[in-house]
Amino acid sequence: MKEIRKRRPARRTAGSGARPARPAAPGPAAADRARDGRPAAPPWVPRWRGVPRREALTAAAIAVLAAVSYVPALSGGFVWDDVIFAEEPVIHAVSGLKSIWLAPADIRNEGHYWPLVYTSFWLEHKLWGLRPGGYHAVNIILHLVNCLLLWRL
Repeated sequence: MKEIRKRRPARRTAGSGARPARPAAPGPAAADRARDGRPAAPPWVPRWRGVPRREALTAAAIAVLAAVSYVPALSGGFVWDDVIFAEEPVIHAVSGLKSIWLAPADIRNEGHYWPLVYTSFWLEHKLWGLRPGGYHAVNIILHLVNCLLLWRL
């Protein structure tokens, strides 16, 4: 039997009708357009790693609204039952963290066992002392985080 050989095509060179170079890969804006069918946002809109611009703007808007609506609380003092927490000896003591978790009966002004709440008060007392602005700032940050979590549901 005769052996059949396949003929290899000659290599093309740049002058012999070679294929044109492949275009550059599309950028992130093109990926956004392809993903949701909408035009890409203007270049001045920030883009965070892997987060589409529309979601980044929505998150930023929620953050601004939450922060602006609670900014007056930063200059306020303690209200209602805040004084009870501020005057709690367990929160003032350095060894209070142990009492909060292991001996809840040491907490004299509260009938509930809330170790995370008291731990946060203990830590905030070590950071801010009895200045209410720090406590209010932490509450604003927690509120902001909750707003963003609710938005992502």
